[in-house]
Amino acid sequence: MKILLLIPTDSTERHRESAIPIGIAYINAVLRTMDVDVITCNMLFLNESPEKYLRRVILEEKVDVVCCGGTTYSYRSIKTVFAYAKMLNHRIITIGGGPGYTAQPELFSKMTNADYAVLGEGEETIRELITSLKNGQDVSNVKGIIYKQGDRYVITPERPLIQNLDEIPFPNYEGMGVEEYFTALKEYEDSTHFDYGEVESPRVLPILFGRSCPYQCKFCFHTIGNKYRCRSLDDFFRELDYLVKTYQITGVIIVDEFFGVNRKVIEEFCDRIKSYDLRWFAEVRVDIVNDDILKILKEAGCINLLIGIESICDTVLADMQKHITPTKIESALKCMYKNAVRISG
Repeated sequence: MKILLLIPTDSTERHRESAIPIGIAYINAVLRTMDVDVITCNMLFLNESPEKYLRRVILEEKVDVVCCGGTTYSYRSIKTVFAYAKMLNHRIITIGGGPGYTAQPELFSKMTNADYAVLGEGEETIRELITSLKNGQDVSNVKGIIYKQGDRYVITPERPLIQNLDEIPFPNYEGMGVEEYFTALKEYEDSTHFDYGEVESPRVLPILFGRSCPYQCKFCFHTIGNKYRCRSLDDFFRELDYLVKTYQITGVIIVDEFFGVNRKVIEEFCDRIKSYDLRWFAEVRVDIVNDDILKILKEAGCINLLIGIESICDTVLADMQKHITPTKIESALKCMYKNAVRISG
């Protein structure tokens, strides 16, 4: 079985951190541990038209499965990829994935005309789905998918969350245009997450320590489950060692929904990352911000924090179940200004 895994094209994404989605990199890693042939392409960095690329690869490589996914923002691109693939070979199998499908499984699947879609965490699901398709088995036994059955879509039971994140392969960036992405970052001046002027050569990749968030604010949609789970620090730093050795990175973006659940873990994390001399970014809640923790973060190379302000109105914050107050927000902002920590909100 030959699989084509695609990051959808979008001209506005070329100079953004999301140009290399870590979710697709995780799927790339899992597929490459299986007995299948995988071609991965970041369509943001193509040197030819998407149509020309798809025609050449699908026909010449005799692709059996096309996988593509993303947020609702990527809807048109995903729909175009699947439609063109079907035009080239009506027997080709299309598989979607990502927040768009997880948020609205049936609607998004219909809109993109996907044959199958992976919902929620994808690592175990894509392995089982591809195995079932390869062996001609009944996919109704695969948890965590939606699939086309005649003129309707069927959703299988939800898949349990992965409990031991250390067992998941590290994200694989082969075929995802890492060097082109690093080049594009030199032109990127309007970042929410990272001040690329801080490093002479911005070679920055995403990395994930924990999944989901222990808080349940009403406005937030957790695409990979509502239960917070984190990797061991040993596993995190093994991946960091791999990124430094393989890509000579100068910085990382910690893409956790919320970094810093436990103060002891923050302190150990900062103590260990300090020796790498990297610049990094993380998201935190206002109620963990104080002089001591900011000093620890800055000394470890943290150059920017994103804090969840959301509103400065008591009533709105209470309705959101945010469990913070305008007073706490103002206190955190003053503390960050005083300590010269760059703020995203």
